[in-house]
Amino acid sequence: MTQKHAFLIKTLIVPTAIAAGFVRITIDLVAKLASSGAAIYYSTFFLAFILEIFLIVYLIKEYKRRNKNYLQLKDGLKIAVATMVIIGLLYAVYSFAYNNYVDPSFQTNTAIAWGELFGRGDEVRQEIAKNESQNSPFGIFYVMVQFSFLGLIIGMIASSVFKTKENLN
Repeated sequence: MTQKHAFLIKTLIVPTAIAAGFVRITIDLVAKLASSGAAIYYSTFFLAFILEIFLIVYLIKEYKRRNKNYLQLKDGLKIAVATMVIIGLLYAVYSFAYNNYVDPSFQTNTAIAWGELFGRGDEVRQEIAKNESQNSPFGIFYVMVQFSFLGLIIGMIASSVFKTKENLN
């Protein structure tokens, strides 16, 4: 990794990803506090995902612009995965704290409400009763793996589109 590459990661990617993580937390928290219902709450995941795609595309394009219009596939993948790992870590820690200490019944009640939207509330209640488990810290790792995988997929697509076609040595 060149010094310029490391500098761009530290000055562009990390602060932007941290800010995006707090935006994702805010979107989630507002939906929870507004008691907007299961459909609105679950739609915030889609909204956040779309915003993360736009953010990664922006960061890859900005990196390429600042790197003399040069981008390799591996650089774009690093940007996307690093961005999503940071967002995922912040969101996972927030979710763990909220689901365990602020409102432990929120996820259960929301899942039941979602099931009731489709006439399957009783089935959801039975499934929850069978699989009653504690929200463990391992969930933080699991969420980070999910976010990393999404970063890999988004990064692969965006980097393939924006990579430099010829080597500029």
